[in-house]
Amino acid sequence: MLVQSITRGRKILIPKNKERDKILLKEAELFVNAVNLYIREVFSWIKDSEFVVKKIDSHGAIILVGNNEYTGPSGGTFYPTTHRKDGTEFPNPRITDTSLKTLFEYVFERYECEQSHALWKANVIAHAGTRISTTYRRFTSNTRKIKLTDYIKSTVRPPQLRNITLAHKKILMKHKDGKLTMQLANRKSLEINDFEIPQKNYDIHKDSFGGNLSLNMKKNQKNHSYTIQYACEKRFHPPSGWVGMDINKDKNFWMTLAEDKEDGLSYIIPKPETISDIEKKKNEIDKSIGNKNRKAISSTIRSKLRKEKKLIENKYERAIREQVGYVIRFLQDSNLGLGLDGLSLKNNYSFGQEKINKILEHLCIANKIAYRNTLAAYTSRDCYSCETRKVKRVKDGLPYVCENPECNKFQVGEVTHINAARNIAKQAKNGFLGSAITGGSTSHSEDSTLL
Repeated sequence: MLVQSITRGRKILIPKNKERDKILLKEAELFVNAVNLYIREVFSWIKDSEFVVKKIDSHGAIILVGNNEYTGPSGGTFYPTTHRKDGTEFPNPRITDTSLKTLFEYVFERYECEQSHALWKANVIAHAGTRISTTYRRFTSNTRKIKLTDYIKSTVRPPQLRNITLAHKKILMKHKDGKLTMQLANRKSLEINDFEIPQKNYDIHKDSFGGNLSLNMKKNQKNHSYTIQYACEKRFHPPSGWVGMDINKDKNFWMTLAEDKEDGLSYIIPKPETISDIEKKKNEIDKSIGNKNRKAISSTIRSKLRKEKKLIENKYERAIREQVGYVIRFLQDSNLGLGLDGLSLKNNYSFGQEKINKILEHLCIANKIAYRNTLAAYTSRDCYSCETRKVKRVKDGLPYVCENPECNKFQVGEVTHINAARNIAKQAKNGFLGSAITGGSTSHSEDSTLL
């Protein structure tokens, strides 16, 4: 068997308890209120300011274009941070999360949590930054391209958290002597001794960590759940070869599989009309509940649309699973590893890339099929045989033709997506075998499967 380290999510179950539930609910409400107020205040501040925002990073820091002074939300003149603590220069000037905690101290005072630990406040700012960034990406994927600053200044209703939740992007949970301790607002803490871990062969892997708390307030639910990310080792069958999968907007070449071998096997799965119809319906709902039409639709109607969207997404996932089930069985029968096109695109849902990759990753792990999610840039421009790169991207519908006279595929036409899939297979094989180690032994027939 081949062993590789991957990142997975695990749940910690917290049994319901009236006294504890009151504390958790109060903490979650305080967190949501602070995040929402902070987002509103940041939007208002940026609208009234002259600086240009390039992006907001995972810590909530505001990355700027230019190094000019700026006015704080409550007045006063400030300068962006240009260097790290060790003296190295940032690629772009920024207003750090530490500075933002000071500038927006009044947000925490409003909800009487100004005495909270600095890490608690940093968590609010980090989550707010993530909320702004994800909403901005979703907005730009459904409409024209727009800069972040222009998006903020043109938005009438800033993004807000609608559900009561508690997200720890910072390390606010500790595990010691079989006991969990959650850091709360105003330097209070909550001890949890009766938690459960439903997954077998798993124990909490860190002394301190962050995660997401889901409060299940329904009567038929016995537990709340706290989800954390951790690195674990997974075992895979050594493959006899590799195929790559190129996922495309072109319905005729929706999922294209090709072997890491010149003139090796290739297989094309066109997109079924049923999946196209589901995507159209989902995109229509996205446009209805998106920022562009927020003033035209009430929150009640938008809530109903979100529920309808959830049902459609479940239907979409079932349809995708049916299609990739054939791929999994083919990989098992042929003992092949799988390379996935992990190139991040703005509107993955338009042709199912993100959903397909997630489902395939889950099924590959469950069935011990070696896989690798590649960052496969230029796969449609690089010749598989000689690795010569075309200056321009091959136009849709045209075959890939290598222009290198020394290549044995010189002027031989091949479907562009098949050439791309072969490149993905090559990168996946090199990446997986370069990081995997040999360990353990399990016969193929003894493994349980999941489809």
